[in-house]
Amino acid sequence: MRAAIQGTRSNPSPLVLSNALQAIKTRAEDYITGFGLLSSGACAKFIEGIRNRDPLAAAYALAYLVHWPFQNINHRQALDGVFEAMLFDRGLLDTGVAQRVTAHARALEDLQVSWRNQLEAYGSK
Repeated sequence: MRAAIQGTRSNPSPLVLSNALQAIKTRAEDYITGFGLLSSGACAKFIEGIRNRDPLAAAYALAYLVHWPFQNINHRQALDGVFEAMLFDRGLLDTGVAQRVTAHARALEDLQVSWRNQLEAYGSK
């Protein structure tokens, strides 16, 4: 009976596949929400600001903030992104407080616009 539920290694049962898919979804959601990297969050706004200046530095900043391992940080752009993200994360930049406030303000403004649009859409129904 157990073999029928599990299937074989090369042909897993639908139940096993469903459970695996649910586990992947749960881990991805926990990972994303755990790091606050929703597109409307302050961290995402910070990364977006770096991306406008230097996309490669933004990629390394993102990798730092989500604790992804680095392959190679032996070039200026990688170091810039990692250091800026570290200082942003810890609030240690001279302009870090201003950057954090700006990022949080942008996130709140976007949230306000989103709610306003939803309320208007709901009110027009």
